[in-house]
Amino acid sequence: MKNTTFLIVEDDDLTREVLRKTLLGLNYKNILSCNNGFEAIDIIRKDKIDICIMDIELNNKLDGVDTAKIIGDKTKIIFTSGHKESDTFKRISETNSHGFLSKPITPQMVQQAVELALSAQS
Repeated sequence: MKNTTFLIVEDDDLTREVLRKTLLGLNYKNILSCNNGFEAIDIIRKDKIDICIMDIELNNKLDGVDTAKIIGDKTKIIFTSGHKESDTFKRISETNSHGFLSKPITPQMVQQAVELALSAQS
């Protein structure tokens, strides 16, 4: 499904760009991005986003998990984080999560997570 539309929500500019280039390298062309949960909510309300790749720890009052709870089932979410605490996974399980990418992220990890999310029933 190369017509898939992605939203990357990542507050680190370098990580956001690496994810964008990774998706481009996988021949995905419809890629939007932002650096906080508030922007993500606005974008998802306006545009049809198939997959949102979202960092859990965003540098504002709304983290990735809380953002996902607000978004609900409007998109499939693949979370990213450098942390692996059980509390984090418990919070993720309460959302519309379709995957988790542990930083540092490789292109193979992104490809696998995207393929799994695309094959999952909504």
